[in-house]
Amino acid sequence: MKCSAVKANGDPCQADALPGDEGRCWFHSEKHKAERLEASAKGGSHRKVLDDSEASFDIRSAEDAQKILVQTMKQIATGKIDLSVGKTILSGLESWRNFFELTELEARLEKLEEAARQQGGI
Repeated sequence: MKCSAVKANGDPCQADALPGDEGRCWFHSEKHKAERLEASAKGGSHRKVLDDSEASFDIRSAEDAQKILVQTMKQIATGKIDLSVGKTILSGLESWRNFFELTELEARLEKLEEAARQQGGI
C-alpha cells in the first residue's frame, strides 16, 4: 500500500506506507518526526573521508594498484570511508589501469618496430 500523504507540490506520495502507521510512510509519519529531524540535522556530517596520510597513492605496478583496490574495498565494506570517496578512488584506479595498459602497448609496439627495422622490414 502507498502512503496516503500528499506532497507539497500536490502530488500523492509514492513511498510505501509503514505497517500500522495510519497509511503513512517514514517521511510523512508523525511517529518518526523526531527521527527525521535528527537525521536531517546530522546531514553529511558523518561522511568518512581519508586523511592526508591515507590519501597518498604511489602506484608503480599492477601489484600496487591491486593493494589499493583491496584496501579501498575493505574500507567501503566496513564503513571506514564513504561510498562516494571509494567510488572516486576506484575510478582513479580504472584510469590508471587504462594508462598503464596503453603505456605497455606503446612499449611493445616500439620494440616490434625496432626489430622490424633491424630486419629491414620497415
